Amino acid sequence: MAKRSIRPMPGGKRKTVNRLKGKAVDALLLSVELFNRASDRGRYSAVIIHLDHGLEMLLKAALLDRGGDLHGSNGNTTIDFNSCVRKCATGLKSPILNPADTKALLGFHAIRCEEQHFLSDQNEGFLYEMVRIGVKSFADLWERAFGEKIDTLLPDRVIPLATRPGMDIVSLFLSDIARMQDLIVAGSSKKAHAYEIMHKWAVMHSASNGTLLDGPLGSQALSWFESAIISNTGISDIVVGLGGSELSSDEVRDRIALHLTRSDGVPIRIVDDESSDSLLAVREINELDRYPFGTTAIVERMQRSIPEFQQHDVRVAVARLNLKDDPQMFKLIKINKQKIPRYSQRAAKSIADLFEREGHDALREWFRQVERERKSRLSERKK
Repeated sequence: MAKRSIRPMPGGKRKTVNRLKGKAVDALLLSVELFNRASDRGRYSAVIIHLDHGLEMLLKAALLDRGGDLHGSNGNTTIDFNSCVRKCATGLKSPILNPADTKALLGFHAIRCEEQHFLSDQNEGFLYEMVRIGVKSFADLWERAFGEKIDTLLPDRVIPLATRPGMDIVSLFLSDIARMQDLIVAGSSKKAHAYEIMHKWAVMHSASNGTLLDGPLGSQALSWFESAIISNTGISDIVVGLGGSELSSDEVRDRIALHLTRSDGVPIRIVDDESSDSLLAVREINELDRYPFGTTAIVERMQRSIPEFQQHDVRVAVARLNLKDDPQMFKLIKINKQKIPRYSQRAAKSIADLFEREGHDALREWFRQVERERKSRLSERKK
C-alpha cells in the first residue's frame, strides 16, 4: 500500500480541511467529465480511480473537521480509505456514516483496488452503477458533514444522451451469472474471463460485508463463489447480500431529481423538476426488491416475537392466508433453473398479524387438521 506522508498543516486545521474539500471536488468533477466523454480509451479505470480518490479526500476532510485523527499506526502516514470509513462510522461522537453508507463505500473501494492493481471485467452497466453509488455517497457525505448541497459544485447541464438505461446492482449480477456460466462451460480458453467477472462480484460482496478477499484470480478464495455460480445453489444468498445495501436517495436535488428508493411497490423515476409530474424515464423495481424476504428471513423476523417459530410455520401461514394465490404477497422467482419462493413486505406483515391474532398453537393445530383431511382424501382416492 502506498505511503501517505503526514506533513505540517500550514494555515491550521481549517485551511487543511478546505484544501482537502477542494481536492475532493476536483476529483469528483474529473470523474464525471471522464464518465461522460465519448472516447472509451482509459475511461473505465480513470472514472473509478478518480471518484475513489475524491471520496477519500472528502472522508479525511470530514474527519479532520470533527477533530478526528488522520495519523496511521506509525504516526508518519495518514490512514487509508477503509480506516477513514470506519472512523466516520464508529470513531466519532456523532457518526456521519450509517451502516448502509459504510457497506456501499467499502464495496466501491474494493472495486477500485481491483481496477488499480490488476485486471477486471470492464462492463458499462457495472460502471454506471458504481458511479451512481460513488456520486450518491459523495453527495450525502458532503451534505451531512458540511451542510452544503452537491449541486452547487456542479455545472448546469441537462442529462447526457445514452444508448441504454442503467441497471441496479442485483440485476447486473443476475445478468452476469449467465455470462460466467457460458464462459466456464466453454473451456479453459474462456475461463480466465469468467474469473475476472466472478472476482469482481466476489470482491464487492466480501468487502461490503466487512471482509477482504485476497488471492489471485481463480484461487481457492473464489471456490465457494464458483460453486454457487455453476450449480445455481447459494445464488439467492449472494443476491440478497448484494441487494442488502439500502442505496436510496433521501430527497430530490434541484432541477434534476433521482428517485432511487427501493421501497416495496415504489417505481424508480427520474423527474425534471422537484414539483413536476412529467417523467423523463421510469424503471420498475427489481423483483427481489419487490419481494425482499425468503423463507429464512421470514423465520428470523418472526422469531423476535415467537422464539419457537420454525420454517414449518411459514407453510402454515401460506396455507392459512392463501398467499400463493396473491401476487401482491408471494412470487416464485426463477434464477436460471432454480425457483425461489419470495415474500413481499405486505406478506411479512400479514404473517405477523395472523400469528398475533390467532395464536401459534392454534394455527399449528389447524394445519395438522388440514393435513389429516388431505391425507384422508388421498387414501379414499387410492381405494
